[in-house]
Amino acid sequence: MFSFPQPPSADAEMMEGCPVVQLSDSPQDLEYVLQALCQRECLYAEAYKKLYQEIPVTLAGYDALQDWSVIETSRTLPLMIMARKTGQLSILPYVYLTACTEFTIDDIFNGVRLVDEADTLTPFPVADQLAMLAGKSALSAFHVETTYHNTVDAVLGCQTPISCSVGRESHTIQEMSSTLLSTVG
Repeated sequence: MFSFPQPPSADAEMMEGCPVVQLSDSPQDLEYVLQALCQRECLYAEAYKKLYQEIPVTLAGYDALQDWSVIETSRTLPLMIMARKTGQLSILPYVYLTACTEFTIDDIFNGVRLVDEADTLTPFPVADQLAMLAGKSALSAFHVETTYHNTVDAVLGCQTPISCSVGRESHTIQEMSSTLLSTVG
């Protein structure tokens, strides 16, 4: 479509004083091009629709999520930047959760290599760094709390650090064994 042959000036088919150009594209393809040139809101609306199909903004949506089909999981940083630039802040919790599991603290401070730019480290915006660090800290605390909450009751009466440690280990092994056996059997 972009390499239009120019019609001969003398024999040109005319309509309302303008030369008619024959296109090999389908009417639907031409409609998309004209919408992109004349109605950019249509493109934004379509992009947001696709974005919200891919990235849940509710816990129920997150639980129902199977897998991304269009957005690559390695696009976390560009998604953060895009969300802030376009005001689509409702996707940030999901993107932050993904980033907290995907990136190390070193990555958060120093930046990451984007797929397109293999030699360049792209830094995270400071607001996103702070949010991810707070998220990593909260996730770590939650992990510790949920992993060891049952062991506290088992060692409440212990008198020495050694007896507390032995009690925790024994209780943890017992809990893990029963959980493992219940999932296998």
